[in-house]
Amino acid sequence: KCGASQLENIIPKNVRNEIKFVTYQGNLDILKIWLKLHEASFRTLYPKRWINNIYFDTYGFDCFRANISGTSSRAKVRYRWYGEFLKSKNGSLEIKRKRNFFGWKHNFKVYNGPEINKHCWGKIKNILFSQIPVQAKLWLQYHPMPVLINRYFREYLTTQDKKIRVTIDKKEKLWDQQCGYKPNINSSNILPEMIVI
Repeated sequence: KCGASQLENIIPKNVRNEIKFVTYQGNLDILKIWLKLHEASFRTLYPKRWINNIYFDTYGFDCFRANISGTSSRAKVRYRWYGEFLKSKNGSLEIKRKRNFFGWKHNFKVYNGPEINKHCWGKIKNILFSQIPVQAKLWLQYHPMPVLINRYFREYLTTQDKKIRVTIDKKEKLWDQQCGYKPNINSSNILPEMIVI
């Protein structure tokens, strides 16, 4: 199964109920006005920032297939960093878990991340391996294949009581990583101008 490892498979207490939807970039102003006028008093939570991810999967694309089929218990393995695209200092290997409607993450800090325009995939994985604990290494060993890199600009909002958080992702770019021994950062996929909420 996707996500087999030594990490606990029990739903922790700090789970969140995550709902996503996609709309056209042209609806962004309407969405922001709606949030601003909403009775829950949405306000800025963090400064806006770029988010960069490398997603890993099994050679059988187990995580991809579980996500597409809507399997109730599934996981994603990614390396995430913020800000500058080519230098990934201060990132983290994240195991994003989902059970039915509930989601949670395991984060493993990487303080000296790889430069994706300079290193091959073998070197990138070695850099990550050298800085993460054993349980995180098991996830990366089970999901050794880099399948995509993506990048988007995120805005964070929350209600006054901080019980509901809204993120707005836009300007997404995506690079397929299924071929080649080093990261493809030159040929991006053509994506429609959408926002993810």
